[in-house]
Amino acid sequence: MYLPAFALKGGAGHVAASALLSLIGGMSILGRLGCGGLGERIGITRLFKGSVLLMGASYALWLILPAYGWLVVFAAVLGLGYGIRIALAPAVLIELFGLRNLGATLGIFFTASGISAVLGPMIAGWILDRSGGYWWGIVFALGAGMLGFLAIIPLRIAAPEGRVSARDTG
Repeated sequence: MYLPAFALKGGAGHVAASALLSLIGGMSILGRLGCGGLGERIGITRLFKGSVLLMGASYALWLILPAYGWLVVFAAVLGLGYGIRIALAPAVLIELFGLRNLGATLGIFFTASGISAVLGPMIAGWILDRSGGYWWGIVFALGAGMLGFLAIIPLRIAAPEGRVSARDTG
């Protein structure tokens, strides 16, 4: 949300700054389209975990390499991670909780995602207003992303015979 304003402050033009959001969206589409085959090869849980890590860690790029060229890389990495995560979430939830009450399970997950999408920018904005700059807001996003990754590290998916599949343990 704050990426275009940050880019403008760093000297990027209006179109270039706005294009960063389009890049996030475009890479999200690529992530959604490309995750099927990769998920089959390395396991959906492992790929899901990797996408969450990719999203969280991408903020380190923005934090330590704030030049416009690196903001392009940040936007691409964040968008790719997001696209993979959002595409795999239903499959991971089905593997974890089964098909019974799937609507409620997906509803809870996506409601929680929506709440974080509302609160995250508000908290970041509050941090930006209080600190007078973007640095602590980016640190907040990096920390939140890494906490999200730490929260899903324990995910394991049992194989049909009741053993944990090496492919899906991530």
